[in-house]
Parts: sequence; C-alpha cells; structure tokens
Amino acid sequence: MLRTNYSHQRATELYRLGQSPEAVSHMLVAEGAAEAEAPALARQYYRSFLLYHLAEQRKASKAADMHQLIGAVLLAAGAAFHFLLYLALDGDTYVIFYGLMLGGLIWLIRGFSAKKEAEANIERLAEKHQFSELVGETLA
Repeated sequence: MLRTNYSHQRATELYRLGQSPEAVSHMLVAEGAAEAEAPALARQYYRSFLLYHLAEQRKASKAADMHQLIGAVLLAAGAAFHFLLYLALDGDTYVIFYGLMLGGLIWLIRGFSAKKEAEANIERLAEKHQFSELVGETLA
C-alpha cells in the first residue's frame, strides 16, 4: 500500500514536471511494478492527474463566480445607499459610500479576470491533453 501511494505521488511529480506517461511507466517498472501492467497504471495515474487539474480549474471558476456576485452586490448596495442618502439630505452628497462602491468594483473586476483565466486554463488543458471526453467527468 505504501509503495503504491509513493508510486502515485512520484508519478504525479513527474507529470507536473512535464514527463510523458512512457517515462512514468519506466519509473513504475523501476519501483517494482510488473512490466505488463506499468503502462496501464501510468495512463490511469495520468488520467487522474488531468482530472485533478480540471477539478482545480473548475473550483477556481466557481470562486470567480462568487467574487463577481460579491462585487455586484457591493456595487449595487453602495449605489443604492448613496442614492438614498442623496434623497434624505435633499441633494447633498457625502463620500461615505464611495468606498463600498469602489470595493465592489474591485471585486467585480477580480472576479471577471479570474473567471477568464480559469476558463482559459480549462480550454488549454482540454486542447493540450486532448481529453475532451473528460471535461464532463469529476473525480468522484
């Protein structure tokens, strides 16, 4: 069990460094895996490696959606409170809610840029590794 976990961790490190499944297969044979089952095991580890990175990018995309929502709420709340204060003070304005609006705008921009980056990474992973059949799958 420990040897299997170590081999999986070592395979993940090699994939992270850009090694091919063939190189990982040779590493698995050197670690004591059977010669016949090493290529299938390397492909299985590679598939789980890709699914993990795809799941991480989806997680980043969902976090970016949350940033966009928070930014939109802060921006709308700041504008609404500023308008209500404007009405309550008969045309006088204060800068009290500009910080809220600026914070909302920053969160909104961060959310849009993070979403764009996550979607680009998902596309890049799908093109680079040609695993379009895995795009709908999860690790579970």
